[in-house]
Amino acid sequence: MNKIIFTICLLATAASSYAQSYYDNLTVSEPGTVKKQTSLENWKKIESLKLDGPINGEDLLFLAEISRTGKLKYLELSGAEGLRKLPKATFSPRTRMVDNKEVTDSCKLKGLVLPKTMEEIGDSALADCRKLTDLTLPEELQKIGSCGLVNCTGLRNLALPNELKTIDKYAFAGCKNLQSIMIPDSLQILSEGCFMGDTSLNSVVLPAKTKVIENMAFGNCNHLTMMKINAKEPPLIEGRPFAGCFDGQPFMLFLPKGSKQKYLSKEGWMMFQYAHEE
Repeated sequence: MNKIIFTICLLATAASSYAQSYYDNLTVSEPGTVKKQTSLENWKKIESLKLDGPINGEDLLFLAEISRTGKLKYLELSGAEGLRKLPKATFSPRTRMVDNKEVTDSCKLKGLVLPKTMEEIGDSALADCRKLTDLTLPEELQKIGSCGLVNCTGLRNLALPNELKTIDKYAFAGCKNLQSIMIPDSLQILSEGCFMGDTSLNSVVLPAKTKVIENMAFGNCNHLTMMKINAKEPPLIEGRPFAGCFDGQPFMLFLPKGSKQKYLSKEGWMMFQYAHEE
């Protein structure tokens, strides 16, 4: 018979990315068994959970439901195994009927550490997680789906993993408090609307391998005042990726040495007459 261990343990603050004094610590030996470990009433009392062992999509959907209808605020999944993708709309809001009225339950998570082996965040998987302020993405992550983190208004800073190859449309749109983001060298295409409406974003560094910047990629980022592009060849501009930016503020564009004329002679870059070479 598979043994399930369910204990409460004291963790040092330094061992956690969150300022929490304790976690409920759950170790499972079989995927699909998380829900069975205690009563629903007890689950809804848990505020901080560290989960280890093999899990599946069913387990994650249950934890997401607890994050909406219970008190769960901090979820540490770095030791969870076997799940390569965060399923579509996992933590996004749900609507239910109460006394003939629609009630929307939203994710209460403030902190989330995703499994180390996770390679993909599905479409809208973390959409509208507005209280999320601390997100740790796995180093193995390769794709963030369409609207994956749309309207995560609590995020201020985010480091994207080095293996990330795809950020789909509107992945970070509406993250209005996001001030800075580190874009890895592995990313070649900035998809349509991927950072649209991130009105606190003030500076961006694009990697040397950037090939395409799609329509509205930085649309309405009206506090964007500095962009550094490490690509010696001008990326292809599709549509109006910078529409609604700059808001009358001084804007500085920094380019690799010897590339300014290439940029200014290519469609979409001609408006940056005051670009600087480094």
